[in-house]
Amino acid sequence: MMFDKENQVVSISKKRIFLFLVFLCIFAAFVLSKFALTAWGYQGGSSVSDMITERGPILDRNGRVLAVQTMRYNLCVTLASVSDPEELKNLIAPVVEMTPEEIQKIFDSASPVFTYIKKDLNQEQADSLKKIIEDNNISGVKLEPVQGRIYPEKSMAAHVIGFLGKDGKGLEGMEFQFNDILSPDLLSGKRMSYGDQLFLTIDANLQFSLEKLVQESMDKTKADGAMLLVVSAKTGEILAYVSNPSFDLNNYGKASVLQRINLPAVYAYEPGSVFKVFSVASLLELGGIVDESSFKCTGVFEQTAPNGETFRIRCYNGAAHGIVHPREILQYSCNVGLSQASMTVGSKEFYDKLRELGFGSQTGIELGGETNGIFRPVSKWSLRSKPTIAFGQEISVSALQMVSAATSLANKGNRLQLTLVSKIQDHEGNIISKHTPKVVSKPFSKDTVNKVLSYMETTGLKGSGWRALVGDVPMGVKTGTAQMTDIETGKYSEEDITSSCMALFPVDDPEIILYSVVIKAKGDTLGSHIAAPLIKNAANVVIDYLAMERESALSVTHQGVISLPESQTLEMEDKVPDFTGMSKRALASLLGNKAYKIQIYGEGYVYKQNPPAGTAVTEGMEIELYLQ
Repeated sequence: MMFDKENQVVSISKKRIFLFLVFLCIFAAFVLSKFALTAWGYQGGSSVSDMITERGPILDRNGRVLAVQTMRYNLCVTLASVSDPEELKNLIAPVVEMTPEEIQKIFDSASPVFTYIKKDLNQEQADSLKKIIEDNNISGVKLEPVQGRIYPEKSMAAHVIGFLGKDGKGLEGMEFQFNDILSPDLLSGKRMSYGDQLFLTIDANLQFSLEKLVQESMDKTKADGAMLLVVSAKTGEILAYVSNPSFDLNNYGKASVLQRINLPAVYAYEPGSVFKVFSVASLLELGGIVDESSFKCTGVFEQTAPNGETFRIRCYNGAAHGIVHPREILQYSCNVGLSQASMTVGSKEFYDKLRELGFGSQTGIELGGETNGIFRPVSKWSLRSKPTIAFGQEISVSALQMVSAATSLANKGNRLQLTLVSKIQDHEGNIISKHTPKVVSKPFSKDTVNKVLSYMETTGLKGSGWRALVGDVPMGVKTGTAQMTDIETGKYSEEDITSSCMALFPVDDPEIILYSVVIKAKGDTLGSHIAAPLIKNAANVVIDYLAMERESALSVTHQGVISLPESQTLEMEDKVPDFTGMSKRALASLLGNKAYKIQIYGEGYVYKQNPPAGTAVTEGMEIELYLQ
């Protein structure tokens, strides 16, 4: 018997190839089947897709609901299972607000296994589609539930709260930064899964009032943009965060690029004379100047570089202030006096001190896209850089960096970490984490802080900050007017101005930091004329709202009758409406109806209901509404 080794090898190779191909086909079939099942939300048994999930709400510091879950739907199709695509597109087109031709284009490029027709449909659209599918016995079409959001306060604090994408995941603001905390844990093994509750430091009542003031300022000055920040000086908590222009979170897709810009976090600008507060404090701390130091202002500061190049720095309108001390430098906002004072310390020392204050780096607040600003290292400075930086040019900052630095003036030299998060709770109200003040650096001594606050008080009483004063609460103030760079010429513009004002009060032991910025106002652009009055109006609101002590409290008489607007009558017809975001007062009209029973749990605004919206109303049914 002969042994053909060569034929045996060929035979074995063919068998191996055949077995490999069989295995590959089985594996491919398995993967495709899993994909199809997953696409249709089925994985068998008690799967993730069977779980009831609820995204945690976002609330203000007092528990007022700012973002609450609702259900949205994606319409998807398996074309291979649709018997009459022509009929389908004509039936669903009006409901999904598309033309049959637009749907046909989707069909033409669609996978036969799984394709989305329209995402982010509301409950009413979903109900209509369900009826069409049932009445016409259509197969291959499914409504995929997706977590959505209702923002009861619409545009309030929009840049802080953020919003969800069509896939139910956060895209901006707190919705993005805390997506994993707000979203339920789908791997928990529980059938009902809840996200945690996020409490902001924002006070919604204060936010509403101050947004209105900023809008009035925008209307009056015809500015391109404006910012207003209110910070609790002893904690670093931001009580109000206003960025204008803004947008309605419920319709974020219609917002322009400019409306969605989070100005306090991402907009970098030259701060102008408000920055002098930190320069003077730094020079005092470094020992370059003392309270009694004197400088002569002739209206111009001039120096010549080794290469013979001369530069000049002038005071506003060429004013000559004569002999000035550190107090008068801030009072008169004297560029010349501060330029001379800046030469008393080394460039590296000055740079390092300003870096301690947080300039040139992000504040670390809980927001995405935060700017570092522009603060070049000393190696890239020119001869004029140090004096120019000292009065707020040749450096770019964010509004958040400015109030972060200001916390050091309110806490005996300790700079605090800014925050927008008050606490995080689970759905049962158990506290998971709570904000406590955190010191991030100590740039100044108590003695330096006391001097600078005293100088700022003088600036308010006798200098350019008088329009920011409320009269019966002592305030430390500094205003600023900074020319913006013309992009085309690379030089400072005569028309485009950043106007600003900062105030701390009560000045002897500050509890509140206020900072306003008005961008590209038309007409009068002086910070003392347009940003300072905004601070005054805001300070009055804050002081009264927080019941801060005034030196002369007013007594007001009232007839004893308060007129309240009539509450809107809410009616329930054939289907249970979506109650999410409604106040307890708005639900009052339903309570007397004997055809059904309403059970209300908690206070505030509806964040959960049972049965869900769209359920048919039946005689004697019980509806549970949960408020927070």
